[in-house]
Amino acid sequence: MGLKKIAIISAYDEWSEVYSAAFKAKVEELGAKVSIHEVVNLDTSDFKTVITKIKNAKAEVVLGALFSGALVSWIKQSRELGYAGTLLSGDGISENEIQEAGLNNSEGLYASQIWVTDPTLAKLYQEKFGQKSDGLNLSFVSIGFDTLKCLSALKHVLERQGLDFNSETVRSGLLDFKCAGSNGEFSISRDRLSNKREKIVVVKAGKFNLVD
Repeated sequence: MGLKKIAIISAYDEWSEVYSAAFKAKVEELGAKVSIHEVVNLDTSDFKTVITKIKNAKAEVVLGALFSGALVSWIKQSRELGYAGTLLSGDGISENEIQEAGLNNSEGLYASQIWVTDPTLAKLYQEKFGQKSDGLNLSFVSIGFDTLKCLSALKHVLERQGLDFNSETVRSGLLDFKCAGSNGEFSISRDRLSNKREKIVVVKAGKFNLVD
């Protein structure tokens, strides 16, 4: 995007903290500067003070590492208070939140999302449920299927090793574990990073659109 002055709003929440920290590290690596980072409670509904600080800091883009009601409130109030910069969200946003925040307020918002476009999976989904699915909903189906399939495969591996199937053995057993999923191979490295990567989408007319 070529933007240099970044603001972050995160919450007192593990996902939000991890997501915003990773975002901050990446944008600074790319030469941008995080000029302001505000942390709020998960149930925050009034962002007026935070948004005013961001406007005064002349931030060109804001990441809202939020979800649910707080995410909706932040999007709505950002536009209502005249913030004209770019809004970014993590994968905590759905099209339901877009509708709640208002189409005009959400227009042009960027987010990272899981996104599956496999035509075979799309065809199977339509045959099963009698309707088409977009890349986001298809991704949830894919993740659900792959989770059950891979955990079942891991269970058999642990049993062959004489180990119980519990949270501890699953946690350690997943490291370097590979499984053929519905959308390609799934694996988790020793540093607990998945080989799967999210896509960047942008909101247009109330719908997610994949950014090329």
